[in-house]
Amino acid sequence: MDSAAFKDFEKWAQRPDTKAKEATAQTNSWAEFKKQVPNADKNQFVAQINIDEKRSITAEMFFKAGEGSLQSVFGSDRPYWSQKMKSALGLASTAGFPYQLSPMKAKNALAIPAENFAETPANLKKIFNQPINIYVTPDVFFVTKFREIFQQTKLRHNSASESKRWLGGPHMSYWPQRLNFAVFCATQG
Repeated sequence: MDSAAFKDFEKWAQRPDTKAKEATAQTNSWAEFKKQVPNADKNQFVAQINIDEKRSITAEMFFKAGEGSLQSVFGSDRPYWSQKMKSALGLASTAGFPYQLSPMKAKNALAIPAENFAETPANLKKIFNQPINIYVTPDVFFVTKFREIFQQTKLRHNSASESKRWLGGPHMSYWPQRLNFAVFCATQG
């Protein structure tokens, strides 16, 4: 950059509207940061302004990793975050659990409703005919219905030897046997 262009850039950078755009970019960056990690220790992070060659102003959040060392929060790979950074973000106590599903605010419980196992279970026909909510995050879910897997499981044998083999004992090549085994494992096994 030549000296004339540099002086022009310095004048532009000192203008009140430029300063206002920088402040807005920092405010928006902090708001997005607080929204994504509400338990973060704000003193250990800084919003840094970036201005490109087209004079677009953006801000990025950085973790103060050490003296003169900054680490990008949203620009770095999460598996490589240090334990110190995870602690500063308030995510150290999740113990490998996806932090989107973990209770970020200790005072509030997850929005996912708990199942009361003391009540008698619903009839299978009700379970398969009712829409259920499958939660992806504490506040986002999709609605689906279970397939009716216990109906229309009639066996058709092509030969007498096949019928004899099936009656002789469990064979996992048949769908009802697999289904019964899976239900046994899920409920009693």
